[in-house]
Amino acid sequence: MKAQTLYDKIIELHTIENLTADGKERLVYIDRTVVNEYTSPQAFSLLRENKLQVWRPCATLGTVDHVNSSAPDRTEFPSEENSCTQVKYLLKNGTDFNFEVLNNGNPKQGIEHVVMVERGKVLPGMLIGAGDSHTAMYGALGAVAYGIGTSDIYHYLATSTLRYKKLKNMRVCVTGQRGAGVSAKDIILFIVKKLGAGGCTGHCVEFCGPVISDLTAEASLILCNMAFECAARSSVIAPDEKVFEYLKGKECSPTGKLWDEAVSFWRTLRSDSDAAFDKEETINITGLEPSVTWGTSPDQNCFISEAIPNPEEIEDRLNNMPYVCESLIIEQDGKLVALVYPDIDNAQHSNISGHALETLMEENISTLNKELPAYSQISRLKIYYEEFEKTPKRSIKRYLYQSH
Repeated sequence: MKAQTLYDKIIELHTIENLTADGKERLVYIDRTVVNEYTSPQAFSLLRENKLQVWRPCATLGTVDHVNSSAPDRTEFPSEENSCTQVKYLLKNGTDFNFEVLNNGNPKQGIEHVVMVERGKVLPGMLIGAGDSHTAMYGALGAVAYGIGTSDIYHYLATSTLRYKKLKNMRVCVTGQRGAGVSAKDIILFIVKKLGAGGCTGHCVEFCGPVISDLTAEASLILCNMAFECAARSSVIAPDEKVFEYLKGKECSPTGKLWDEAVSFWRTLRSDSDAAFDKEETINITGLEPSVTWGTSPDQNCFISEAIPNPEEIEDRLNNMPYVCESLIIEQDGKLVALVYPDIDNAQHSNISGHALETLMEENISTLNKELPAYSQISRLKIYYEEFEKTPKRSIKRYLYQSH
């Protein structure tokens, strides 16, 4: 049998059917999800329009965590009208579709990803999709997780399955001596700085090495939560005894004989020693200090003992960098209607289909029948711009970007 990475093993366990001969596109089973009031409303509206039910209500948890106030005396419903409407709609969805929703005032309510792990709803070996990019945080417990769009939330709720594009494998080994005061946040900021904000694009990143093994479960969660800042759609760490201890006794964790059987299986969740990775990096953190970001990109960070770079020097540095990709931004009637990356390999993918662009393009502009990049992953280092088509109703703008 071919040696497999941890990521490969989990995806294979959840594959229902390969949709392409090479297995890059497949239909996968999703174990659980968490929904919030901000990214899920349209998904539930689609369920109602199509007269569908949530396929597995017990596998869905709802929690209010995007539009609520952080004030200690906050009320059950936000004062802002739109936010209040969203919260009430999530509560209605929980009632109508029979799944648990945690609102303000419920002692179990909190940030969705924190609630999921604290209650034991994320377990090693699971495949989880949720409507937030930092869903990848669950990889710290040996699960594969990733952010999905609203249309995918709808498809998951109705079927417990999703169409999935398999990622490449990347391994980041973290070595060296961890200094006093250096947290998991500092470690991942250093990794992002070394690899660049787009350094893990298209990959699931497995973190390993002595520094990673020394982290607590909570610290590993921070590390994987922020792995998205270097464009890793998913990240994973092989579960160990600290993870098992962290999960033991939690509300939704297995108990008794089921616990013993689960732990026995979880111990098999690690990459084979001879598994091949598409990309590997070793990062030594010796000398790392507590760090802060100073710019508009997460890889723009420095030690607290360092001075923030001079903006003029940064501009000079950027002007000497090579072009790596370009994008087309198409506006019609003053609204953004499409964004296309001709160099798709340098973009982080989302679930927006490129097919709809065909009617918007002139014959001289190539169309892509591929996934488009998520807007959040567009390089922030714009250095060249030209508007090469402009009519009263439409404009097409072309941007060139530099690497970090």
